[in-house]
Amino acid sequence: MKYCFPILLLSVFGGLTGCSCVHPTSQPSKNALNPQQESILIYHQPVTHLHWSAVIVEPVRWHVTSPCHQLSAERQALLRFHLENALARELKGNDPHGPVLRVQADITEVKPVSPLLNITSSALILLPVQSGGSAVQIRVIDATGKTLYLDASLADNAGLSDFHGHFTTWAHSNTALDRIAERTRTLLEKTDGPH
Repeated sequence: MKYCFPILLLSVFGGLTGCSCVHPTSQPSKNALNPQQESILIYHQPVTHLHWSAVIVEPVRWHVTSPCHQLSAERQALLRFHLENALARELKGNDPHGPVLRVQADITEVKPVSPLLNITSSALILLPVQSGGSAVQIRVIDATGKTLYLDASLADNAGLSDFHGHFTTWAHSNTALDRIAERTRTLLEKTDGPH
C-alpha cells in the first residue's frame, strides 16, 4: 500500500509527459518492441554458414510508420548513420575468396527514453521504469542481387543492465542498433541454421 502513491504519481507523470508509445491495434507490426521481452528475432530466410570477402552497406532507409515521438530529419539521419556504421564494423570480410555481400536495412521502429521520467522513478522507487529500443528489417544478398542469404526482422529492447541509457533519450536506441548489427553477423555465421 505504501507504494501506491509513487506508482500513481509516476503513471500520471508518464501520461502528462507523453512518454508512452501506443501503436494502433488495427495495424499490428511484427517488429513492435515488446517491453516484456528484451529481444525478438523473426526469421524469413534460413541461414547457412557463410564466408564473405567484403560487404557493401547500402544507405539505411527509414520506415517507422507509427513513431512514439516525431523525430526531426537530423535525428533520423543520425540513427540511420549509426546503423550503417555498426553494420560496416560488424560485417568485415572473413574470407578473401568469398562473395561480396550487399546489406539492405530499414529502421522500422525506435523507442526513445524520457530521462525526466526515469530520474523521477529512480528517486521514488529506486528503479527507472522506461527503457528504449529499436527494430530493423535486414536483407543480405550477394553483390549481383541473385542470392538471398538473410531476410530477418530484428528488434532489441534495452534491459536494466543498460543502466546509463535510462537517463539519455537515444542511448538505448543506439545500443539496440549495435546489438542488431552484431546479431546479423552471428546469423550469417551460424552453422546449423535457425531453431
